[in-house]
Amino acid sequence: MDKLNAFLGKFTVECLETLSIVCYDWLVVAGLIALVLYIFGWEKGKRVGLMCPAIYIIINILSKVLCRV
Repeated sequence: MDKLNAFLGKFTVECLETLSIVCYDWLVVAGLIALVLYIFGWEKGKRVGLMCPAIYIIINILSKVLCRV
């Protein structure tokens, strides 16, 4: 049972670290696309483009707190 708990703990930490790294790339791309769409007249693009950095910061903070980095 201890090996299972250790495995699940390590697996969870690895998943959170990978999520925080991958999220950055996706959020940067989504934010840039949304801002380009806003420039061309799509009003919702402004909200999405400005929300992406905030979402990234929240994910980054949560992953650091949960992983104790």
